[in-house]
Amino acid sequence: MRRNFTRTCPPLRVPSGLVYGLKFACAFLMLVGFLPRPAVSQEEESSLPAVVIEEALYKATVHHDELIQGELTLILSHRVPGAAIVDWTDVEIPVHDLTWVGKTPSEASPVVWGTAPDGRVLVVIPSEARRLTGRWSLRGTPFGEKTHFPMRLPEALRTSLQILTESSERVSVGNGWVRLKASESLSGMSEWEIELGRNRETLLSVGPPTPIQPSATWRYSDDSLYIAQRDGFLIQCDFLVEPLDRGETASPLVLRLPGSFEPQSLTLAGIPVSWETVPGSRRDIKIPLQAGDLMSRTKLRLRGFQQTSWGRRRTLPRILMQNGRLIERFLSLRVEPPLQVHALQSDKMIQTELAADESGGEFWRFQATRPDGVLAVEINQPRAEMNARIDSLLDLRTTGYWSATVVTIEVEKGTAFESRLVLPKGWEPVSLQEVGTDSRVAAWAFQEGTLSIHWQNPATRSTPRQALLLSYIPSISMDRGVEFQVPFAREVKSQQSQLSLVLNPDQRLEIQEGQSWNPVDSVEIPAVIRRDSDIAQKLGQLSQSKLLAFSQQSRSAPLPLQFETRKESESASATSELEPVLVSNPDMPNGGDTPTDETAPAAACELTTSIGLAETQSLVHHAQYHFDAPWNPGLGEIRLPATVRLSSVSVDGLAVSVLRDGDLLRFPQDLKSARVVELTYVTDRTPGIWGTHHIVPIPILASSRHGVQWSLRLPDELQLGEISLPGRVTERIPPPNSIVSWLGPLGRPPDKSIFLPFSASHWRRLFEGGNDGFSGSSHREYLMIFPNVGDTIQFSTWDAGRTAGLSWVAMIACLMIGTGSRLFRVAWIVQLTAVWLAMLMVAASLLPPALAVICGAMVLGSLLSVLIPRRVIERPDFLDWSSTVRRRSRTIAGAVCLLIVMNPELLRSQPTESSAGDFQPTSLIRSATYDLVWGNPGAPPSVRATIDALLPKGTPSPLLKLPFNNVVFPATTECLANGSRVPLIPSVNADALLVDLSSILSEADTEDAGSVWWPITLEMEFLAKPIGQRGNEQPEFAFIDAIVPKVLDSELE
Repeated sequence: MRRNFTRTCPPLRVPSGLVYGLKFACAFLMLVGFLPRPAVSQEEESSLPAVVIEEALYKATVHHDELIQGELTLILSHRVPGAAIVDWTDVEIPVHDLTWVGKTPSEASPVVWGTAPDGRVLVVIPSEARRLTGRWSLRGTPFGEKTHFPMRLPEALRTSLQILTESSERVSVGNGWVRLKASESLSGMSEWEIELGRNRETLLSVGPPTPIQPSATWRYSDDSLYIAQRDGFLIQCDFLVEPLDRGETASPLVLRLPGSFEPQSLTLAGIPVSWETVPGSRRDIKIPLQAGDLMSRTKLRLRGFQQTSWGRRRTLPRILMQNGRLIERFLSLRVEPPLQVHALQSDKMIQTELAADESGGEFWRFQATRPDGVLAVEINQPRAEMNARIDSLLDLRTTGYWSATVVTIEVEKGTAFESRLVLPKGWEPVSLQEVGTDSRVAAWAFQEGTLSIHWQNPATRSTPRQALLLSYIPSISMDRGVEFQVPFAREVKSQQSQLSLVLNPDQRLEIQEGQSWNPVDSVEIPAVIRRDSDIAQKLGQLSQSKLLAFSQQSRSAPLPLQFETRKESESASATSELEPVLVSNPDMPNGGDTPTDETAPAAACELTTSIGLAETQSLVHHAQYHFDAPWNPGLGEIRLPATVRLSSVSVDGLAVSVLRDGDLLRFPQDLKSARVVELTYVTDRTPGIWGTHHIVPIPILASSRHGVQWSLRLPDELQLGEISLPGRVTERIPPPNSIVSWLGPLGRPPDKSIFLPFSASHWRRLFEGGNDGFSGSSHREYLMIFPNVGDTIQFSTWDAGRTAGLSWVAMIACLMIGTGSRLFRVAWIVQLTAVWLAMLMVAASLLPPALAVICGAMVLGSLLSVLIPRRVIERPDFLDWSSTVRRRSRTIAGAVCLLIVMNPELLRSQPTESSAGDFQPTSLIRSATYDLVWGNPGAPPSVRATIDALLPKGTPSPLLKLPFNNVVFPATTECLANGSRVPLIPSVNADALLVDLSSILSEADTEDAGSVWWPITLEMEFLAKPIGQRGNEQPEFAFIDAIVPKVLDSELE
């Protein structure tokens, strides 16, 4: 009987957890794919057509320190059809007249190239181009006897250079192969060919060849010592000399000296010897020798001095032996106090020692690796950050007026051996005495109104320096208005000034209103002045005299103190006041009187502060001063911290150019009347952990103000936290609705409307404009009015979106911790639940708004962990629920998803992706020419700029961005664009100007329909203030540091 054995296998059962996990993963991936992704920039998304430079040839001629008459030829090879864009941002040679040539010479046209708004230098090469031609030039850096040209060229498969030099010069490169090309047609010139291969960077050095003396009769080693002193170099050269041929020892020694070197002594083996100048050369000296003078190695020592002015980099002078062969060279540099080495650069030399001697000087020692090694060094006074305090006492009781001034110099960082004070006009110093043994004065000099004090020991952070100055001052007429000035110290960060006046009982001084000096309540003569016997004798008894004192803190030259003088009447002599009386300046109107020449105009300030998005770290402020009577800007001053970036200044609607002198804004002297003064300036924010701190400086005007009206504009994603107004205590701004703090991430301010997922218009507005469609306005505005007290406003903001994300994390963490403690029956956590909730509620009520929202989320998560039934927590399989539980869970999950979707912060739309295609820059700056004109002494130089730019047709924005900074534009705030006047608009970050070309582009669109690019020629003028200029002083050397548009084709005339 046949039996059929069939093996039955149980059906394959997939765990329900795996099934639900796969479903959840698929749903999550679909949701992620559905949500809008961050936009990818066009530069990253677009694949630029590639072009290869197969061969590059550069020709130039060396003229002094420049490479001129440069020509370049680039052979191109296109990989793919179509126009190509090449990035030449890192190319470091100025290029001019770049032209592309096609298959035939007739196919030639200028290349479209320039600087894009993002700072990249782009070259647009058409598909027809087979070769690029152009002109180039380069300025070198002299170092030693050679000129060095660092070059960074465009990438090419093969790069070669042809350099034309004088026949007496040689060419060397850091990498590559150099050969001298034989040519009979070049008279007095040499042509050098340099092959770099695929290298694009090299250092080209041009100079005289290394001296080779085939007729040298001596060999020697050089060990030179350079001692840097206050007035120059003391040089000592030790030569160890021996003859090459011991049979010839009577040949003279010939030394070549630096141009300004003055020899003082010359010894041979310790015995003084004589020398004579070589005929026809003032720099060469000859040392005659007798037979047998140098039979073996002998030391020749030459000492001399070279006068030098410090403060700039210079190469150390060198003494050479013309008829000798150098076999070894050492160089020692000793810098004596108070001088210091600020910069040092060596070529073909290595440092072997660095030490400090007992006197506090520096000692450097080098060894040359090549005979032509050089050392360049910058030596100057030590750098120091100093503060000064000036206490001046003026005796006005007699006709022979005198002043005693105590000068205190405090150093925050560094050391200072010298202090310079500018004395008021007419002051004549009589004596200068040090105060204490630590403040000994080595020397002092007075020249052209400046007093220079040289301290014997330097001033440091722990050892300030103090001196007492006694001066005669010019006679003062007490019958009319008078002003007093105090000395001010140069090169200090800030100065605290105090002026004390000694008056007769019948003299009365009335300080004019609007002065920046503050009266001192308790007047005391400094102890340093009281201890001096000569000054004490001059002062005599002060019981019958009046003593007034005023103080001022400034970062620049202190302003004069102006008074009105008058005699005390007999009826009021018994009640004479010892304190100054405030009176009005007769040149400015009072607040409530009719505006006349004898009243001081009152001013009201309107300040508006705008905060951009979180990505922009700047605040834009717009201040307006409204005067009730004409105000003279030429005589007035406005104070604004020097760290603030000033964007524009206008008077009565017309832009004006002002000069900054520290914290002062000085108006042009030709302005005589103004009713409205407007300032636009930019400050930076200070990011914190839970928010951002902002400081708003208020422009200080030297006349009275009725008050300040401040408007603050915040974007929707920022909330206002604490705020501190002048004259008021710090206040904490609560959220728009207190329920927001308690609901955490589920709370919503009243100005946020609900997102409806079933509305097509809401979805469309979500992806097109972010969450702007669901709020009444993208900004909120606060208006506050406060009196004129203080000069800054401080407030803080916090990011609502970032806080909402943190609150979600806090709520989920508390929910998981609470449910986990109930699941694993952690008794001590369960017992602390009530205390924990109470602490969180108190914290949500007391902490700042950002932390209050997070604490509210923690309260919500903790409450949810308590309210969830224990049977749900303890159920072993959450996925194998009954149908009823599954339906309820789906309902709960749908509700949670709906709450998440209804929060626009989580679904904020990003910019849509652009269509594919070749990247085209919005603008290109081709070339720039700057004409620098220096006018009257003391006036900043004027710069006339001509900028050529290109704009593509169909550009969405008619604004051309020009990165300018550290320059001052004239009052017109306009420039010429293709001969037409167009306005200049300052950017929000105050680092550039925007040129509105809408009118120019509309005209160009009708004229030329075949061109792809619009050529724009801009002409403008601006001022550049030299570095180191103070007030109206003319600096000895003018250094201009201005930010201008970056281009390869740039000229300065």
